[in-house]
Amino acid sequence: MTTPEEKERPITILIVEDDPADARLIRKLLKDAPGIDYRDRYAVNLAEGLELLRHNNISVVLLDLHLPDCRGTETLMAMKNEHIHTPIVVMTDPDDEKTRLEALKMGAQDYLVKGQIDIHILFRAMRYAISRKQSEDAILKSKILLQNVIDSTPDWIYAKDQQHRFILVNKTFAESQHVQPQDMIGKPDTDFFSDELCCGNPAKGITGFHSDDNEAMDGKILHNLDNLVTWGDSSLHIYDTTKIPLYDESGRAFAVLAYGRDITRRHKAENELAASYKALQKTLRDSINAMARIVDLRDPYTAGHQQKVAGLASAIAHEMGMDDAAVEHLIMASTVHDIGKMYVPADILSKPGRLSELEWEIIKTHSQGGFDILSGIEFSGPVALTVLQHHERLDGSGYPNKLQDGQILPEAKILAVADVVEAMASHRPYRPSLGIERALNEIEYKKGKLYDPAVVDICLGLFRDKAFSFTKPVTGP
Repeated sequence: MTTPEEKERPITILIVEDDPADARLIRKLLKDAPGIDYRDRYAVNLAEGLELLRHNNISVVLLDLHLPDCRGTETLMAMKNEHIHTPIVVMTDPDDEKTRLEALKMGAQDYLVKGQIDIHILFRAMRYAISRKQSEDAILKSKILLQNVIDSTPDWIYAKDQQHRFILVNKTFAESQHVQPQDMIGKPDTDFFSDELCCGNPAKGITGFHSDDNEAMDGKILHNLDNLVTWGDSSLHIYDTTKIPLYDESGRAFAVLAYGRDITRRHKAENELAASYKALQKTLRDSINAMARIVDLRDPYTAGHQQKVAGLASAIAHEMGMDDAAVEHLIMASTVHDIGKMYVPADILSKPGRLSELEWEIIKTHSQGGFDILSGIEFSGPVALTVLQHHERLDGSGYPNKLQDGQILPEAKILAVADVVEAMASHRPYRPSLGIERALNEIEYKKGKLYDPAVVDICLGLFRDKAFSFTKPVTGP
């Protein structure tokens, strides 16, 4: 939460511009802009700018991309390499549209066109850059919160790769073996537990950790209430353990994530398990919903779109017989499928007329932007990859990677249909609602070409036979 003192603190703007006339204009406009309490630092070349960035708490950088010691997007990358989290607004010549587009794709917050800068444009750019930085900070705090929850839980949390080597260990798990987490990373479980516990002993009825690990690698979610584990002090404990597969960007299981709780005192442990699991799930859902609200706040014309899409997507998934975990991951992906639009300037999102080719290219970056935001969070399913693929189409005409039928996740195929139906049936700044029947006719007509036939058939049945409505709440597992 921002304190009153932080709100009153002036922002520091770094102006990197070799043309004194342009620099004077920027400074004058900033001075005259209403509501900007600022101080500036000024540099005439990249080297000076980098030095000021290192030694000052810079709020935003106004960067000319054509400097005496560096030109083009290399100038932007040099600044981002020095301090990746500082928002940068680039300044380019009027005829340099290609460089502006490349700069936005490489992480510039916004752009200004020299000769077209007035007090209103500058004020909008500054306000947008700073508010976007605040949104990014909020997302980062959510990630840190999730990591702190994992590290502070009294339960065991760890992950192992296909060779049963530890790739993630929380403090509680490491402490039970009288070592630090870093002492376990990269080492096989047999370095810390007996061969009998790891590999099993049929004569004693012990299946072993590796048997469960291998089943999880095959895509199963395992729940074992009677896991026998020896602590570092040789004491034997019974653990309630859940193991789930972790998937990479291609949808391939690359590791097993395990949650373990000591239930030696079963009656007490069962109550604690329920509370802990609920808290972890609530934290994740709260973080997902917070991200969704960021999109709604930046694009009020489509507020509620993601939640409605999640409702339709979950209904389709249930009808298709997806398991509970897959439905939960799909709901998460649907709820934040447009989070990447925080990288798109607000005036493009709310533009009432037809978008230009450049503006449309910027809009299309939101799938990749959403993936970049979500890929840093360790979901138990392909949430980030589903968001990345939700604008792909069966015939390869989609974006960002022009994937075809066999390359697209089932979750992404469902999300694509739900997204199109809700968008067409809802009002947009550039057109009124087209109506639900027009939306259904669209997916029916392009079934098999753009949209998965099974998904389309179930969607049509939900509306035409089962009276589905977007007013119905999202149904989870």
